[in-house]
Amino acid sequence: MKFYRHARDIPTDPVDRRNLIKWVMNHKVWTHPTTIRIPPSGDIMDSFVPSEKFKPHYEMLTDGPGWTDEVIDAGDFYDCVSIEFAYVDPETRRVEDDDTRNTLLEMWIEAGPWMDLSETDLPPTEGWNQYNKWSTCHNTNLDCGGATMEEALLQLAVRVEFYYHYDGKDRPYESRCKGTFEDEYLKVYRSGCTPDVDRYCIRCNYRCKG
Repeated sequence: MKFYRHARDIPTDPVDRRNLIKWVMNHKVWTHPTTIRIPPSGDIMDSFVPSEKFKPHYEMLTDGPGWTDEVIDAGDFYDCVSIEFAYVDPETRRVEDDDTRNTLLEMWIEAGPWMDLSETDLPPTEGWNQYNKWSTCHNTNLDCGGATMEEALLQLAVRVEFYYHYDGKDRPYESRCKGTFEDEYLKVYRSGCTPDVDRYCIRCNYRCKG
């Protein structure tokens, strides 16, 4: 089942599946802007000059007359996406306390975009700069998995498409119904969703678990 009633269907054509995985791996949501200095010619190789200290090697200059700032994308898919392997119960699709029941191998994915810590945290002693203000985060809306790596990555792709524009900015989306915890240890959670016959919530349209 889809995670949301109106989310796109997972493609069945092998080429379309491959293209969707390539699309999500190259998505802008996994990057953040950073500024580099560019030499006047625009060719970064021009910044390599003969080293006076370690002849005959070359050293790279980082600035000079006529150099300009250029904003580029930093970061990538591998910085922001965590993939783990877990054995689960084939019937409940959860890791059960009785480990003898956990016989189905699944790929689990957690992911999230970069966040600018300077917008939320107190500055460090040295102050914020482009090297210390960016940190990856975990967006639980992207949590997903599958029986194979391909299936897990396709599930991630449809969620990224649903929650983010291709430039990495958030899309507006409907929130899930709020649930409640039934114990003081916050381990037993009761969903606020009401499923229809297709197991989608009649209010928020997200798939109901269980």
